[in-house]
Amino acid sequence: MARPSPGPPTPQLADSELNWDALVIKGTSSVIEKDYLRLTSAPNPASVRPEPVLAQALKLVESKWRAKSCDYTYVCNQMKSIRQDCTSSAPILVYQVQHIKNELTVRVYEVHARMAIQMRDLNEFNQCQTQLAQLYDHGLAGCRTEFLAYRVLYSVFVNLQATGDANAGAVALTQVLASVRAEHRADATVAHALEVREAVALHDYARFFSLYTGAPPLSAGIMESYIDIMRLQALRIMCKAYLPTLPLAFIKNALRLEGADGDAFVAKAGAVFVDAKARDVLVDTKASEIVATRGNANDLV
Repeated sequence: MARPSPGPPTPQLADSELNWDALVIKGTSSVIEKDYLRLTSAPNPASVRPEPVLAQALKLVESKWRAKSCDYTYVCNQMKSIRQDCTSSAPILVYQVQHIKNELTVRVYEVHARMAIQMRDLNEFNQCQTQLAQLYDHGLAGCRTEFLAYRVLYSVFVNLQATGDANAGAVALTQVLASVRAEHRADATVAHALEVREAVALHDYARFFSLYTGAPPLSAGIMESYIDIMRLQALRIMCKAYLPTLPLAFIKNALRLEGADGDAFVAKAGAVFVDAKARDVLVDTKASEIVATRGNANDLV
């Protein structure tokens, strides 16, 4: 069997001598579906799909996703492959894969970002939204306002997760908030995200859970990444504010918890039940010691 021809050799020229346009890989592949493989060398143009084929690939993945005829593992693999053929660079090398940065590229990243939110895959979402911010800044059209709302909500998550460098999350959140202009605030999705940010900052759990209940579907998806953190904060506040007992039903309603899973969450969080077998279970708020962070309650999730 003949070996596939290798990609172009790595140039040994100084930056000032390089023709950067000539270093862009132009694809010739007509294969619509292709697995994602991390680049370790300059790719062979015969394995890279040109823009018209990428458009077909995106349409195919979207149709399969809507029809629920594939799982997220397949979808994520295909979307990462499409992203790679559009814009990725080979590590260490100066070659870029096609360098397609237009409305198709924006759509690819927007579609994958929404899919990632639906599946609570914040890692892929963050990769997509980071690229989208750059594409929007280059003047490319897209759903900029919608994704600004998601950036605000994601930045709240990062800020809540900050441990080693507590300032890192706050700085990132401040930078995102600084990009919000007056016209953005008029958008309902952005206005909702800003209210969530304020509720979290003020430890206003009642407002937070009200906003969660009425959140746009994808916004709620991002909020779910830190809803347990907010539940723990709220439960600690409740146990300090209401003495000596508090009905379990009241707590579950306030924290948007239901059934046996809700009972288990409250118990594992450190709440002490007065009589777990009683019809109307009470929580001994004075005896309860609610865990301080989500890290102390991994089994709650």
